[in-house]
Parts: sequence; structure tokens; C-alpha cells
Amino acid sequence: MTSICIFCGSNEGLNPAYKQATLELVDFLVKQHISLVFGGNRSGLMQVFADRALQQGGRVTGVTPKAMAERGIAYKNLTELHVTEDLHERKKRMSQLSDAFIALPGGFGTMDELFQELTLALSGTHNKVCGLLNTEHYYDHLVSFIEHGAENGLMPPHWQDALIVEPTPELLITRLLRAIK
Repeated sequence: MTSICIFCGSNEGLNPAYKQATLELVDFLVKQHISLVFGGNRSGLMQVFADRALQQGGRVTGVTPKAMAERGIAYKNLTELHVTEDLHERKKRMSQLSDAFIALPGGFGTMDELFQELTLALSGTHNKVCGLLNTEHYYDHLVSFIEHGAENGLMPPHWQDALIVEPTPELLITRLLRAIK
């Protein structure tokens, strides 16, 4: 694995554990010499993530829509910054640049990005693995919902093959690396 795309909130959230887990994840990935791809904006956990990765000497690629770049919220001092026409192109480009995906705590955008990649993996469109960092049980209800859907025959029973859920960055990365080999 050479690159991982990180989906995360444009806000930091109220629990300081979200920021701490983000920092730990970045430190671990940079030590593994894994390039990082993200939404390219300087706000919330995205900024925490990019700031730390760059401070640690990591390679960081941002992908942001033109409208966000024009509003001045694009993170400009990255290793690379791709400016796309819209959010659809942004997601496609982030996917092309990444070998795997991790969702940190986040909102609608994070969910949209994660579910698109998870759907592509489960449909066989790509064979990239998705990880969910369940910091402080942030995603417990989402995981229960997916399990409920599988139990009721509305979601694939093998969803765990495409979505790895762990509570700590180290456990998550260890499992992701094992799944990719």
C-alpha cells in the first residue's frame, strides 16, 4: 500500500479524542511512508490531519472542488493540490489516487465518500479496502445499522470484507495492511 485516502470532518467535533486519534493515525501512517490523500480543505479535522502530516514530513495530496478553492478554503501548502470541477470529480480523483480509504469521525461528506467507496468495493468495481476509525464509539450506531441491514437481507452479509472497523488507529492500520497483502 502506497497511499490512503482519509475522509474526515470539516469540523473538529466536540470530543477532543477525535483530534487526538487523527494525530495518532497521521503519525502512524507517515512512519509507514504511506502517502496521504484527503479533501484538500483547511478546516476541522482535515486541517488537523494535513498540518500534522506535513509537520512530520509526510506526502499529502489534496483534492478540492473549484468552488471551494475559489472561496479560499483550499489548503495551499500541500505536496500536491488537485482542483476539480465539482464534488463528483473530486471523489473520483481521490479514489484514483488511493489504495485504501479510512473514515474518521465526520458528517454527511465523510459518509458520502465512505459509502461510495464501500459500494464500489462491494460491487467489484475496485478491490480497495475501507476502514472506519470508531473513535470513542462515534460510529457504533452506523455499524449497528449496517449489521441490521445485513440481518434483514438488505445489505450484503459479507460487508465486513470491505469495511474494517476498529477503535484505535494502530489496530485499524494493522488490519488494513493485512487485508491488502
